[in-house]
Amino acid sequence: MLKIDEVSNLGAARIRIRSLLAAMDMRRRCRIEPEPQPIAYERTQFTQRMFDEGYTILAPQMSPVHFNLLEPVFTKYGYHLEMLNNATKKAVDVGLQYVNNDACYPSIIMTGMMMEAVLSGRYDTHKLALLMTQTGGCCRASNYVGFIRRALDKAGLSYIPVISLNANGMETNEGFHVTLPMLKEGLETLVLGDVLMRCLYRTRPYERVPGSADALHDRWEKAIVASILGTGENYGYRELCKK
Repeated sequence: MLKIDEVSNLGAARIRIRSLLAAMDMRRRCRIEPEPQPIAYERTQFTQRMFDEGYTILAPQMSPVHFNLLEPVFTKYGYHLEMLNNATKKAVDVGLQYVNNDACYPSIIMTGMMMEAVLSGRYDTHKLALLMTQTGGCCRASNYVGFIRRALDKAGLSYIPVISLNANGMETNEGFHVTLPMLKEGLETLVLGDVLMRCLYRTRPYERVPGSADALHDRWEKAIVASILGTGENYGYRELCKK
């Protein structure tokens, strides 16, 4: 397979063609013959039993302001979801062990965050699942799920299900369902996350007292989470927007 990017510089294309010809020549000299493999693929599904047993579902942290509000929404509807906050150099190194460095950097980080957590010993891998968004397009937004599954397979952990969170029904799981109330509440929290993010980023550079903007953000984040979980003042969505 020859991969050529959409670039105007043909130098990269010539290099890749020369590399391909060199690889083909090496295979011929070493008498390497292709061995066809079956293309059937069976993924591990997140079953109803896993949901009932309270499997921990790990998801990568990709937007702290928004995702901190999404986590309690999943909790409210019975999912034991945990957002990872391990976007570190170690996660990048782990990602490079399982993802070819020809892949985009975000995919290496996402896979690395997942695998670092899975291999850390902090979780029982037999009561663990992973969650990742998937769009169905040809870019990394769809390939993350495949990268993560391949990494789990290489680590001998293919029994861990990877849940594809998608809007087009390309994959389903018996034990994972986004209901209409859950979707509505999730979208509402994303809107509130936008409001918090815009206010925080707009005011923090000009605060008189260092840390005051973050403190105010934390206060309202806790108020929104408490409202979602029903553990504090029961503000409705309209009330939260007004406040």
